[in-house]
Amino acid sequence: MPTLFSPPIPISRGGNLGQTSDPEIRGIIDQNLINARTPGSTVAQATSLTIGSRLVTVAPVDMPQAKWTLIVSSPMSEVDRVVQNIFGNVLYWAGFLALAMTAVLVSTATQFIRARSRMDRIQHEILTREMAQARQIQLNWLPNPVNAGTALDIAAVNQPASHISGDFYNWFELPDGRHVITIGDVTGHGMSAAFLMATTQLLVRVTMPRLLDPGTCMGEVNRQLCTQVFHGQFVTMLIIVLDLENKTIDAATAGHAPPLVSYGKGAFSPLPIKSQLVLAVDETQEYPTQRFKLEDSSSLFLYTDGVIDVQSPSGERLDAQRLREILQGTYTSAQAMLDHVASAIAEFRGKQELGDDLTMVAIQIQTKESGREATSANQTSVNLRIAAG
Repeated sequence: MPTLFSPPIPISRGGNLGQTSDPEIRGIIDQNLINARTPGSTVAQATSLTIGSRLVTVAPVDMPQAKWTLIVSSPMSEVDRVVQNIFGNVLYWAGFLALAMTAVLVSTATQFIRARSRMDRIQHEILTREMAQARQIQLNWLPNPVNAGTALDIAAVNQPASHISGDFYNWFELPDGRHVITIGDVTGHGMSAAFLMATTQLLVRVTMPRLLDPGTCMGEVNRQLCTQVFHGQFVTMLIIVLDLENKTIDAATAGHAPPLVSYGKGAFSPLPIKSQLVLAVDETQEYPTQRFKLEDSSSLFLYTDGVIDVQSPSGERLDAQRLREILQGTYTSAQAMLDHVASAIAEFRGKQELGDDLTMVAIQIQTKESGREATSANQTSVNLRIAAG
């Protein structure tokens, strides 16, 4: 069987490989040529330094007069070199491709983050502007101090926990000459509380001059709110009507803290009003009006629960008892009373953030002789206090 090694093995030149006596050549022939019917490749392991390990590819060739076998052998060192070159190129291009894809992804992610940051900044600016406008609308809802009347000295502050407050207060004069002061607190804070606050305040402002009674007015407001959908929110509210001529206070409350009253002796105590269910829960709820005696030189302090819920840096609540202790004393004006309480609260809470909206209304009942002069002196400060809140 004539055979050919390519590239040639030096000991195979000019000889018949089928008759070779070299054991290593004989092993290659026995392994690759006997019964070779189809082309194939194998690794021929050899221990001789003359031949060495080789990759042997065998292909039978049928000739007209004889049968040849073509053997192509390559040293494994050359095969390894070729494979390493190919593998090296593959790794290089794979690394290049990975680096390119990484660069594209990083660039895309960077552009996305920048675009998202720009969009968030624009949205924040728009939201801040809208909140500022909404807050200004709220401030415009607050009463003008000139409507308080010559015998009433009133100062008020409304400080929201966030941009928009859910608290409200108002005062106005009824057609019969009596004075209405109301304060309320909507659950939560933010836009939803602000809408409910505005609705409640409008209902009181429209209903009270028609019904003239705080309890009846509160019942009508409650029925109106119960017909609306406010997703489980409710309102606490206090309405008092001051009759300076007959020296009486008519009051009704829906779950709101009673006003603190001082009769000119420096001690403040809660007006003994029987509280009823909060608004916007049960449309059949009734709210009775209770009447109390009013004296000259009396002082009243109305507040929302955000005042007594103020916390110190250590987590201690202000509570109602401490508020009465802070109020202890006599004041030259309603603004002086409000400034004293506001200063004490600020000192108590330090840098602690407000957990709820904070609203306070200070009222002094003046004698007829001093009422007009004192009211004129305090109108400017009330305006400033409302704007600052």
